[in-house]
Amino acid sequence: GVEKNEGKEWYQLEEAAMAGHVGARFTLAHNEKSRRGRTDRAVKHLIIAVNLGCDYSMKALQQCHTNGEVDDDKFTAALHAHQIAVDAMKSPQREEQANFERSLEEWFCADK
Repeated sequence: GVEKNEGKEWYQLEEAAMAGHVGARFTLAHNEKSRRGRTDRAVKHLIIAVNLGCDYSMKALQQCHTNGEVDDDKFTAALHAHQIAVDAMKSPQREEQANFERSLEEWFCADK
């Protein structure tokens, strides 16, 4: 197999995160906290992803808040920014697509 190159992994994640990829930002947050024990940097990554409307980063930040790793002011500001980002992404086309996907799911998952 191919050897794992952790330095390259971090570099690629950082490049993707700087380009706006919220999944990379979330992964960086997870790695900072779990591999390096740097909760402060993990929280910064999560807040950036939350500001871009990332739902799973919002859930992770909420857990950090529950654990006392994020103060109330930062959490409230991030929650507000997340809602603004989510609202900005709403459109009739996205809603129509979501409805279509739900109807497909109901059709495929219906008991026959």
